[in-house]
Amino acid sequence: MLLTLTHAALRQHPPQDARRRGWPAWVAMAVVFSGMAVLHAQPADEPPTIRLSPETIEMGSFYNGARVRVEGAAPAGSQVMVIVRGAAKDEVFNRKGRVGPIWINVDKVHIGGAPSLFLRFSSVDVHTILDRKTIDRYGLDELSVVERMHARTSRGEPDAQYRELIENSYIELKKKQGTYRRVADRVHIAEGGGAVQYSVEFSWPKGAPPGSYNVEVYALRQGAVVGQTATVLRLVEVGFPAYMVALANEHPWKYGLLAVIAAVMAGFGIDAIASRLRPRRVAVPKVPVPAAEPAKVAKAAAAGNSDHVVRH
Repeated sequence: MLLTLTHAALRQHPPQDARRRGWPAWVAMAVVFSGMAVLHAQPADEPPTIRLSPETIEMGSFYNGARVRVEGAAPAGSQVMVIVRGAAKDEVFNRKGRVGPIWINVDKVHIGGAPSLFLRFSSVDVHTILDRKTIDRYGLDELSVVERMHARTSRGEPDAQYRELIENSYIELKKKQGTYRRVADRVHIAEGGGAVQYSVEFSWPKGAPPGSYNVEVYALRQGAVVGQTATVLRLVEVGFPAYMVALANEHPWKYGLLAVIAAVMAGFGIDAIASRLRPRRVAVPKVPVPAAEPAKVAKAAAAGNSDHVVRH
């Protein structure tokens, strides 16, 4: 028992020479750890700030789109990209095909996983800053959107060639509708106050459905995303359109009856307007023709017969 305690004491209190020989190593390790602590203590880039105007877009009876402004501050020396992204939803499309001399629906295509809206605005071309892997990770262009998209037909999974045709047609359709758009050099940036002040203003697409949309801001520098933030933009129906939607969802029979009444009244209204615009016909009074006298009629007949005889 005593031997064990002695050895334990020796292990806990090494000789003075041993402590002196190990001192430079401990000093070097302390210096290394101190340097690492200083590096970790350096402040990281603050995430971008974002201000949205308006935060809610109201779709009333005379809704015709809106103007949206996004602005804020990003870390110094960075480029800025703003993305407006809608929620992913499933959509069904008809594929047209020619059968003989006519075009008919030959297939149904189901597409899911793609955002209902994708708008991208940036201060520079994103592809000149970020590599393909980073773009795909954050979903920053249409190609990355296609990678997340899944498509199937009424006959099952499409082959590679058919799938590529579906994806390209889907992206082109969304671009024509204005719900997929990307514009470089649209975000205005200015250095000042140790940060980059950015702003972008754009027209909200009229075809976007009601719902919540994510407005995302990315700060880009030296080939990487150094900060990001997001907020929500809401698109809501108000007034008569909102009342009709609620009526159709909660009381469908009332909605149907109201639709029939509105159609009948519209028909009568159009007929009344057309009758008023139609030019009126003016009635011309008939003038009585006097009857010919019998003597004159007989004389004219005799003259006609004599002429007939002479000619023959």
